[in-house]
Amino acid sequence: MKKFLFPIIIIICAVLLIVALFPDLLTGWRNDRNGDDADDVIARNIVDETGEYRFVPEFMLLSALTSDLPNIRNITITGNTLFFTSTTEVTWDSLFRTTRLFRIDLDESVLTYLPNYIEPYRPLGAEGGGTVINDIQVDDDGNIWVLEFGSYVTYDFHPGFNPEGAEMSEIWEHSDSLGTFNHIRKLDNTGAELQSIDITHLTSDIFSINLDSNGYIYAGSQQTIYS
Repeated sequence: MKKFLFPIIIIICAVLLIVALFPDLLTGWRNDRNGDDADDVIARNIVDETGEYRFVPEFMLLSALTSDLPNIRNITITGNTLFFTSTTEVTWDSLFRTTRLFRIDLDESVLTYLPNYIEPYRPLGAEGGGTVINDIQVDDDGNIWVLEFGSYVTYDFHPGFNPEGAEMSEIWEHSDSLGTFNHIRKLDNTGAELQSIDITHLTSDIFSINLDSNGYIYAGSQQTIYS
């Protein structure tokens, strides 16, 4: 028995020494697991060709939550909450586009539609078009700021033209613009409006906004920044 005891003690000491010197081999190590859900986040260390360990992230897939949406735009993350928008496309049988605002709790992987978000302005007589959100920012109080661009039209379909099943490029040939509109709006966490700023008079080409800690809003348009 004594004959085998000494080598065992040596092995135990060697393992303890490795753990003490290289704790990262245990922390952050998660092997791939058969049968795991595809939406899991797996972070693991692998050995590269030089024999060194390097950290390789694997990404959370939220497609199970968003697969029914037509598109995803304006992804913004604050804390453990992700915000984004989804806008329907204009088609011959739905000439108005609709934009909806969503949030995802990343801890719980729960998708929530913000039910009180509505477009800021639709001119009388509009027969098509709609509002899209070009940017989202969240302030320190959790309020949501959105940069919105609206474009609306009427249609004058000539006799003999049937819009059913037509390409949108053909339908647009029969449209007349009612103008374009730009707003920056402050929303609560349900999407309800708290404040609205009409910036249509500045330019129609504003695609991004940001906020500072003093409450100033910055809007970018091509080579110009407005404050």
